[in-house]
Amino acid sequence: SYLVMGLGDVYLGAPVATPLDPRHRLVTTKYNPARTWTAENS
Repeated sequence: SYLVMGLGDVYLGAPVATPLDPRHRLVTTKYNPARTWTAENS
């Protein structure tokens, strides 16, 4: 069972849902980390 919190944030009609049972939740790291440096002359 899932709790649907919304529809269509990025993809229209796509559910934003989370499992009601915490054991079934997928916890991952952030995919795109912030850039920590900037190249010279940019």
